[in-house]
Amino acid sequence: MRPIIRSTAALVLLAAGSLFAQPPMGRGHDDQSWAERRTQFLAIRLSLTDTQKQQVLALFTASDQNSESLETKLFQARRSLREATRRNAPYSEIDQLAASVGVLFGQVEAIKAKTDAAVYSILTADQRQKMDRGYGGGRDGMGGHGGPGGPHFPERR
Repeated sequence: MRPIIRSTAALVLLAAGSLFAQPPMGRGHDDQSWAERRTQFLAIRLSLTDTQKQQVLALFTASDQNSESLETKLFQARRSLREATRRNAPYSEIDQLAASVGVLFGQVEAIKAKTDAAVYSILTADQRQKMDRGYGGGRDGMGGHGGPGGPHFPERR
């Protein structure tokens, strides 16, 4: 084999190996779920009690489970929309696909907002104050959407 072909083959094998070494979606390198990481994030910044940690973890876990199939559908809908634009599909088809993306996105956001509201409701007055001040940095308080006057929770995926 010529050196350039061997080098290219080695590079391709290294790249493929690094892809297989990545953790599965929803898990980090430390094998914590997103729900666990978000709970830990809030526990540190808001000094959550053990009971609050359990409640928050249960809420985030349920939220992740409830939104998982919707997020898969949203991913597929976005891909379909992208493919439609690349093949210059009729505008009516693009409109229909875009509307589908919007509905799915709205459903996912509703799950997140309801979870954020439930978490916010179990916080003490002092914890809510920290949350409202945006304790922890990020683009919007602690990195979440929240909106004006709403809770600010860490981003999901």
